[in-house]
Amino acid sequence: MQTITRLETGRGKTADPWPWTINHAGNGSWFQTEDEARSFVFSRIKRGESNIDIGCFQINYRWHADGFRSLDDMFNPDLNALYAARFLIDLYREFGTWAEAAGAYHSRTPKFAEKYKAKFSKIRNLLPQPDSSAPLKQIQEVASTWGRSGTARPGSLFLSESATNQPFIPFRKSD
Repeated sequence: MQTITRLETGRGKTADPWPWTINHAGNGSWFQTEDEARSFVFSRIKRGESNIDIGCFQINYRWHADGFRSLDDMFNPDLNALYAARFLIDLYREFGTWAEAAGAYHSRTPKFAEKYKAKFSKIRNLLPQPDSSAPLKQIQEVASTWGRSGTARPGSLFLSESATNQPFIPFRKSD
């Protein structure tokens, strides 16, 4: 998950993830505030545009909006990360490796997936590596805290009462 968010929204020398990142028509923007990012997205949607990637995991509005209760929820870093975790675990189950799952996370078009997998592997190798079972176990734990239906239902995108009140992906404030 750390690799995906850095690849999708990383900025600066350490590729720190940024929750107010939007990609529209192939152009990435790192907004200073959530309100600025929302305003940008809402204005594009009002114009009938839908190919917009939102948040720390760049969840595409056109293809994944029905996985959230509202557009506002897509901006919530924890909900964005939880959705990405569930999507990624489904891809891992389908493809069998994290690199293949990461490629499909970006695109199922082979030339785009291959390019993304190469970047994914490079960033992943730079991060501290937990034991080999940790990523699957951690993602399964997170994904199991919400419903298994195809779309969100009230309450299905929220952590269980036993979950700690910690951000899923820590973010640093911009300088």
